Amino acid sequence: MSQFARTPECIYHLEPVILVAPKLEPSVAHHILVLDRSGSMYYTIEELKQQVEHVLAVNAATAGDVLTTLISFSSQGDVTTHWARVPARDVITGGSSYVTALRKIRATALTCISQALMQGLGQVQPGETTGLTLFTDGYANHPSPSTENARFDTFVEKAKAFSGLFVNCIGYREWCDWPRMTAISSALHGQTVKAKSMLDVLAVMQNTQTLLASGSMSMVKVEAEVTALTTSLLAVNGTTGAVLSSVTGAGKVELVIPAADITDWSVYTVSELFGGVRPPKKARKADPSQFAVLALVKLQEGDINAAKRLVFASGNKTIWENYQAAFTASRLADFAAELTRWVKGADDYAMGRNTEPKYSLFDLAEVINTVPERSLALDGTRFFAQYKRRSVKRVMGKRLPDGQIEKPNSELVTDGAPIYIRSADFNTSDASLQLGTIQSAHLVDVNGKTLANVAHVSLHNLASFRSYTLLSSGEFNVDELPLQVLSPKAWSMVKRFLIPSVAKKPFKAGMVVRINLQRFGLPSSAGEDEVNADSLKVWVNSLYTGLARQKILSALRVKGATGDYSPEQIAALAEVHLTPALYHSPPTTTPYTDKDQAVQHGEIDFYTRYKVYFGSLDVRNPTEFRSGNALLQAYFTGTLNGEVLKKPTFGDLWAGAKFEPKTRKGEPNKADQLMLDAAETYLGGKITPEEVEDAYALMSRQVDFAHVMLRGSVFEIGCRGMLPSGFASEMVMYSPEKLSETFSVKLKKAEEEATFYVAQNGLIISIVPESCEYSTDMKVAAN
Repeated sequence: MSQFARTPECIYHLEPVILVAPKLEPSVAHHILVLDRSGSMYYTIEELKQQVEHVLAVNAATAGDVLTTLISFSSQGDVTTHWARVPARDVITGGSSYVTALRKIRATALTCISQALMQGLGQVQPGETTGLTLFTDGYANHPSPSTENARFDTFVEKAKAFSGLFVNCIGYREWCDWPRMTAISSALHGQTVKAKSMLDVLAVMQNTQTLLASGSMSMVKVEAEVTALTTSLLAVNGTTGAVLSSVTGAGKVELVIPAADITDWSVYTVSELFGGVRPPKKARKADPSQFAVLALVKLQEGDINAAKRLVFASGNKTIWENYQAAFTASRLADFAAELTRWVKGADDYAMGRNTEPKYSLFDLAEVINTVPERSLALDGTRFFAQYKRRSVKRVMGKRLPDGQIEKPNSELVTDGAPIYIRSADFNTSDASLQLGTIQSAHLVDVNGKTLANVAHVSLHNLASFRSYTLLSSGEFNVDELPLQVLSPKAWSMVKRFLIPSVAKKPFKAGMVVRINLQRFGLPSSAGEDEVNADSLKVWVNSLYTGLARQKILSALRVKGATGDYSPEQIAALAEVHLTPALYHSPPTTTPYTDKDQAVQHGEIDFYTRYKVYFGSLDVRNPTEFRSGNALLQAYFTGTLNGEVLKKPTFGDLWAGAKFEPKTRKGEPNKADQLMLDAAETYLGGKITPEEVEDAYALMSRQVDFAHVMLRGSVFEIGCRGMLPSGFASEMVMYSPEKLSETFSVKLKKAEEEATFYVAQNGLIISIVPESCEYSTDMKVAAN
């Protein structure tokens, strides 16, 4: 019987289709094991090798005839085939050279996955059923993320030529390249598993080996004639939870799927009927688990918001509450795994009417930024116990030539003073959120003596300013925010974010509350009618006109004095690592002496962060704007008291300097022209410092508001480095080479790794990957 599933946007009509599915019997079964041995595997490579040996040994009796190939990889050019197409029983024969080779594998350097996949593909033979299992704990980043992405696409296209090949991907860390692994496994009839322990790894490898031995991993070819209304042909494996789809048009379509363990598989056509169309008369409402099937399809297509709306409509409260805020690759991998579990028949879910999250992280940040000063503090004990670092740990001191660390001659000591929260700021170009803090402190010299003053400069009001990253590329570095509430006003503002039983409590100075960050809605732009290429272009124009004027006005501002100190006093402050503004800035160094060795030993690993910029073909991103004084020096000459200034600044205007345009060849670029328009406005007329301050404040508000209107889209794209499906449908993707060739633009070095999307109205979205280092000890002391 036909079924329907309704969301606020559309109706999905599911029609069962009975198809003849001939079984394609293989003559040979082959398991290709591809192991990551990059430096980050340093602490787990031994356990992984033991699991591989265990799988082969345990299955020797029943899977002894299955051919096995073992490949390991690290940096580009460092890939080894340890053995190829050897029966499993021969591999584990006592004293065999194969087991010796496996045991000798050691972790080395960076991560180049594509080379190992291509090498594995070279071992695949037509007519055989081949399972390729990739194990990695890293991000494909060598020689670069964009190069790896292009090579993955090539691998998938070549792999599709082998109808008996399926690929499983096993990830073992939050920062794995989940979108790419999921795309590869989905395209090649396999699954991506997020391993929470080596037991998960063992299960996938052992199941694959067993299935290959039983011959049950043969393939089923499904063919169907479909109508123009059909949007997808689906195959559902109720035992494994696998859902495969083929986006269709009118005519014949084909799905090739693994036939293993299929006890009850069905194929549906799916139609989206917009405009308030009613469900078909004889159709019944879909079983809740069918919503999971459709949600998995939407995830595979990259339409995250549609997948979430299906879960919302399904009434599954457990999955909705856990994953309504999922945007990052890691969380989406968990989301897909939970949907798969539901498709397989799990029924331990709370069902009922779902509700949208009442507040977003933007709401929380706004409250933090507007509560009275020093009315909120961090509960440091709870916060630092769970805080995870996403940067390289540094230690105080200077590295000497002999490798020793010379300690700084002063230290800022807080003595457990309250850690007051002063700000919560979203990055304007990626999916990150910084929490700024201030803590009263005093300065202690090398002898442990507290310094009350330095060269008669009072140090009675020193403070330690620290910033903690709550979100890194959309990943939470801490699950909850433990706050100490210090004023009734702050309590009235933050209690809205708490569960009702806690929010009803009366205020008590110093009370500690925990705000669960996982339950907040995350910024989303896809699916909102007002967010499209035209609306984004409006805010991009506002951002850049405001930014051009802001930079000129910033150079015109009369800078306040940081301290009326003599050169001798400034030198004395520097001796104890204090700036004239009394910020403590001692030297720091890394805890390792050899970075390459630190990478090889797994102390340092890498992840890919995505910078997101909105612009146009004329001004692609904000980095194209110079500083105000740099523009002045490039386009104007300045004279003061009859003398030509070598490096004129806008500040010279207040001393009576005169400026004349330089004679230059060629036209200024668009960014310079916007700044020149602003510069000529202020250079050509009378203006007071007070008017500059007012104008600067106005332009800052314009820039900030434009960032607010763009930040939801920046966040959503920056989580995974991919455009939401709604954006992607109205924009054309360009590689750096294609963009430069098509539009005759000169790209900066950083943009040579970027992906560009261009809309008909000239809007351009640049997604620039950056490889970031971090200390793999994820719970090093944050303070």
